[in-house]
Order: sequence, then C-alpha cells, then structure tokens
Amino acid sequence: MFQNILIPLNPSRNQEEQVIKAGVSVAKTYQSTVKLIYLGSSSEYNKEMEDFTKIFIDKGLKADYEFLEFRGSDEEIPVLIADYSKDFDLIIMGHRRFEKIYRFLHQSTAADLINLVNIPVMVIPDK
Repeated sequence: MFQNILIPLNPSRNQEEQVIKAGVSVAKTYQSTVKLIYLGSSSEYNKEMEDFTKIFIDKGLKADYEFLEFRGSDEEIPVLIADYSKDFDLIIMGHRRFEKIYRFLHQSTAADLINLVNIPVMVIPDK
C-alpha cells in the first residue's frame, strides 16, 4: 500500500523522535522505501539527517535523505513539499501544538500540505 514514504524533517526543532518512530513502524509494516528531506542548506544538519537515515537502514529498510535548498518564507514550505511528493504514497510529518492565538496568526504547514496533496498525510504531534 505505502511503497514510497516521504518524511520532511526539521532537526532544529528537536522533536523528530516521534516522527522517526512512526516512519519506522509504517515502513516496516509495508516494507517501504523512505526518503527523508530537509528544506534548507546541506551544511546545516548533515549529521542529524545521516543519523535519522541510519535508524531506518539499521531496521533493514531502504532509506536515504536529501537536502532541498530553500531560503524562502514558511508559507512556501507546503507547496515545495507537495511538489516534491509526486512519486510518494504517504507523507509522515511532525506538528507542533500551539495556543489558539498563535494558530490564528500563523499558518500550519501540515494543514496547508493536506489541502495540496492527493495522498495521505500522517501528522505526528509533538510530545
């Protein structure tokens, strides 16, 4: 069912553990291939992305990562992920919980992405 899974990550938030756990679980169930992506500079979180990828590989899964050069605004992120996701069956991503006033003033990458893609998006809330 889910042969190719896309997992956009942001290592700067230090909340990716739950997303990785969910990704491993789903990928093991379906023997999926996993692509981890980070929108930013390849020099920023290379070690972290290698470590995340190794978690999947150590579980016997096919996984790799890619940096998508990005220096735009947060509003552009869902569109970039949606464009990149064309060859994937599932997106697994994190979500931070915010107070109502913050949500009123700021966009939600997960909510915007759900409206842009035609594939399932699994949203994993932070702890």
